Amino acid sequence: MSTWLTFKPEVNDPPVKKWISLDEKERKIIRNMVMFDGVDIEKYPGAMDHILSALDPGYKSPKEYVYRKIESTQNLRKYGNQLEGYKKVLDSQYDRVYLRFREKINDELYQSTKGTFNSITNHFKKTLLCKHKSCIKRTKGNDFSCSYAFAYVHWRKFAEGLKHCFHVENSYYRPKRTDINNNICSTSYSDYNEIERFLSKWNGSNQERKFKSVCSTKWVLNKLVEQLLLNNFYNWIRYAESFGMNQKWEEIYYPYNFKYENIPFFLIKVPDDEKSELQFHIWFNEKNMVEFKGIDLFCPYNSIKKRRRLQRYYSLSNG
Repeated sequence: MSTWLTFKPEVNDPPVKKWISLDEKERKIIRNMVMFDGVDIEKYPGAMDHILSALDPGYKSPKEYVYRKIESTQNLRKYGNQLEGYKKVLDSQYDRVYLRFREKINDELYQSTKGTFNSITNHFKKTLLCKHKSCIKRTKGNDFSCSYAFAYVHWRKFAEGLKHCFHVENSYYRPKRTDINNNICSTSYSDYNEIERFLSKWNGSNQERKFKSVCSTKWVLNKLVEQLLLNNFYNWIRYAESFGMNQKWEEIYYPYNFKYENIPFFLIKVPDDEKSELQFHIWFNEKNMVEFKGIDLFCPYNSIKKRRRLQRYYSLSNG
């Protein structure tokens, strides 16, 4: 019994050894980090290593992960201060004034995410979908033969909160804008709950950071939305890939409960000094790194496209 009381276990695992030796200043930095709750951090492989490497640049994560760090501009948190206006309308007795103020800020955030969404869609169209533009038009017209177009159109449909496939890329059916009743403030409509939780953590305990620097909130929100949109698109690609070429596609009206098990681990590091840059840290492994070159989905129109390219080639050669 006396041996049990005096026994001191020896910790040999480097991450655990580092973790239990953190001082209060380092623990505070970790508490200030904003992490994604869509994945249980305790079940995420390498999470402790990732957090420690974000804390200490000298700490190295396992080699099987590809690590990237993106920093904001200096003094970003000094711009877009709407805190005084927020407190003013919060103290007023007019709900309509408060709702209008909140709608204005949320719409500003929503508009900023449209740029991120457009950049991603343009990138896909120039790479993976560059030979399937006509297939996208067919898919919006209820021809779901091309797996590439099927995945892309359904991804956009649910990301933008649209009802039907023919609404995609149709200016008449504009994506949903900010709704003051439920705070929708991004183009990733299907990830609304996770976005709200992430922004709530970013706001801090007093829920004021969002208004203290709207510019910083835009930066943080767009980093999150980018990863959610990419994850959703890759999920649709994997879904289409899993059925092969014999699947008879039909329009899907309810989004599948896609999990976030393939999303990379990422976090926002928020320094105490407001003059310092915000830091976005992200780690990729083989599961969440999708190489477009390795994607081979079924498209029944590939032979037609090849024949047209040959016809153009011969016409140009003979001309």
